[in-house]
Amino acid sequence: MIANIGIRLSADEKENLAAIAKRTDTTISQIMRRLIRTFITAQGEEEAAARKEHDYE
Repeated sequence: MIANIGIRLSADEKENLAAIAKRTDTTISQIMRRLIRTFITAQGEEEAAARKEHDYE
């Protein structure tokens, strides 16, 4: 299943993102997917660390 997610960016933010995508030979969509995956992974690591710390108490 593929979900569509919409976000609001200012014209400047979108322009900057498009320039980064062009410079890195990617698409805005690829950048956003990578950012979301990184965020999800980081959140999982934070939760695991919090659980581990709680286990030591």
